[in-house]
Amino acid sequence: MVALKFHQYQMVGRALPKDAEDTPKIFRMKLWHTNDVRAKSKFWYFLKKVKVKKSNGQIVAINEVQSGKASEKLLFTYFPFLGRVVQ
Repeated sequence: MVALKFHQYQMVGRALPKDAEDTPKIFRMKLWHTNDVRAKSKFWYFLKKVKVKKSNGQIVAINEVQSGKASEKLLFTYFPFLGRVVQ
């Protein structure tokens, strides 16, 4: 059996600036996934819930978070702006 190695990514993104809104809200999420491509996909999935689509948004930063302890690696994330826990 092959074990999948999960990595924690911190994703920062926002909607593109428009004439009506010069400084849009910035969203930051910490996601657990096997690679950065899948983490980006999950990031856009959750941003669609707050009406920011991939075509009208941009990713500002992607960072892989290095954790020292294996016990700190949890397989769920809480998104306060969505108000729910995702596993």
